[in-house]
Order: sequence, then structure tokens, then C-alpha cells
Amino acid sequence: MAGRPGDRWFMLKSFRGWRRLLATAIGLAMVASVAVARDGSTGPGDDRGRESPIGLDYIPLRGGFIDMAVRSIVLLVDGHAYRMETKHGLTVKTQDKLPTGGIPILRFFLEPPYERRDFAEDRRVGDVVASGTQLVIRLNTPMPLPDAVAVLNQSNAFVLANKPPAKIADVPFTGPIVGGAFLKPEDRTLLVMIRPSIVLDGGLF
Repeated sequence: MAGRPGDRWFMLKSFRGWRRLLATAIGLAMVASVAVARDGSTGPGDDRGRESPIGLDYIPLRGGFIDMAVRSIVLLVDGHAYRMETKHGLTVKTQDKLPTGGIPILRFFLEPPYERRDFAEDRRVGDVVASGTQLVIRLNTPMPLPDAVAVLNQSNAFVLANKPPAKIADVPFTGPIVGGAFLKPEDRTLLVMIRPSIVLDGGLF
């Protein structure tokens, strides 16, 4: 039995806001696009939003106070230093897409971007300085090495997963602090935020 117009309006109004409704509608359209691609279609837009190495062996960082090409990341933790080099494996993940992490069905089909909550202050575990062509991350508390490191800047996340990193001699923690490090415990990823980033400075997140 169809409800009255007033009832239908009440249900729509209670659907946690127009942004969730819009995200769901667009997300379902994206799911349909992914399904077509998995069936073997090779249209011109099939590769949109997928992970891509795009031939990079360094991380380009750009902003109001930083302009550098990162070729290695040094982790300082529990009195030891570890180096990860970008040439050993670097994946670029665009963050310029809808934050669908709160919609379970979409998470099954699409990898959502990182969100503001991933960079909450209670997840901050260290500071980041720039030194030459490397970022040096000093972790504030003893902790196991992360499974991956993702550096966020502009509209991308640059992910290094060449674990285990090589243990090296101690590296001084000197230079300007250019960002912060945050732990994402769900997949043990260390997130390095170098602003500006669409995640913290954009409007959708």
C-alpha cells in the first residue's frame, strides 16, 4: 500500500541528509561501471580511478612551503632507523573521488579514498621533516613497523609497500617540519600528511 506524500517526504528527510543520498546514487552508478569493466569492456573510461604506477620512481610534493622530489622515506622508531626507497615500488592512488567508506556495499566494489577521520589527532604518531630528497619520520612511541606507508599531497596518495625496509645508521631529525604521521590501525598503514591535500583541504571529506 503506497504511503501518503507526507510520509514519503518524512522518510526522505530522515535519510541522513542529501549528501549521503547523492553519494549512494553516484556510487551505484560507479558500481555498474566497474561491473561492465570486469565483464571485459574496454571503453575509453574503463581505467578511471584505478591504481596506477604512472611510471614514477619518486614522490612529487608541491605546496606553499614545499617543492621536492622524495626518493626515500626514513622511519625513526624505538632508537632505530629504517629506509624505504621509492624506486623499489610506488603506487599512486587518486583521492579525487567520493568518500564511500561509510557505505558497505560500495566498499566491496570500490576502494574509498582516505578521509578526515583518518587524520584525527588521536591517530597522530609522529612528525615529518624534509631533508634533501628524503622525508624523515620520527615516531613518538615504540611500535611495530607499518605494513605500508602512504604519503598524501595534493589530490594523490603515494603508497610504498616494499617491506621490510633496510635498517640503517641513525639519521638526524633536523629541518623544517612539513607534516605529520598518522596510523591507520585497520590495515597498519602509516599515513603521512603533507598539505595541501584534497582530503583535509577539499570539500567532500
